Amino acid sequence: SIGDYADICTAVGILGDLAPRTRDLLVARGERLAAMLLASAVTRAGRRAQLVDAIDFVTTDGHFGCASPLIAESAATARKTLQPLLRAKTVPVVPGFIGRAPDGGVATLGRGGSDLTATLLGRAFKAPMVTLWKDVPGILTSDPKLVPDTRLIPQLHHQEAAEVAHYG
Repeated sequence: SIGDYADICTAVGILGDLAPRTRDLLVARGERLAAMLLASAVTRAGRRAQLVDAIDFVTTDGHFGCASPLIAESAATARKTLQPLLRAKTVPVVPGFIGRAPDGGVATLGRGGSDLTATLLGRAFKAPMVTLWKDVPGILTSDPKLVPDTRLIPQLHHQEAAEVAHYG
């Protein structure tokens, strides 16, 4: 609930310390709220949609702040979780960037984590292509704001895209 998050923020302020585990819990809240808003917008637009929390199927190694998903396990659970919705013609809306730590806590996937979630789902459902909408023309060799001769990578296998997304 909102009160729980306010209490956590108060505690962080008093302690003057933000542990990676606590940061992940707080940061995940924004991703989850964005997904709730999107699910609501899809429903209001006339389509059936359902919010599905990524921690229901993305299993991670539990390294808070930069967790790695356990790909095979997560893909199998994603299929089991999402296929009934897809069969029912319901749009599953999944927050990216987060997964479940081994102890059940929320762990973020770090930089590129939403892209990683998307490519993980693409792999789980054997999608021929995953489209990521960005402020750049595709997957690049580096950050164009930092490296002047950054180049576009014209084509990647989904496993390579997942790795590039994971490592930024």
